[in-house]
Amino acid sequence: MTASPHVTGREAKSHDAPDETQTPPKTRVEVVRLEGHTIGRFTFEPGWRWSDCVKPAVGTDSCQNVHVGYAVSGQIGVRLDDKT
Repeated sequence: MTASPHVTGREAKSHDAPDETQTPPKTRVEVVRLEGHTIGRFTFEPGWRWSDCVKPAVGTDSCQNVHVGYAVSGQIGVRLDDKT
């Protein structure tokens, strides 16, 4: 069993004033950093595809980062490297 993260204080930040903004084609990523966590708000335009919009910049067939996310509106499809 792993230890739970220890909360040492409170922080409040807004994606309306992000620490970093990235704008690959058909994408807007607004990043805020909190103690021990990085949280991104992703906005994808219609027609967004990893292979067209991100792969040319990062050079990998899929994202190599771990994400937890949800769609606020619209829909998103996800395909893992094993094609599931």
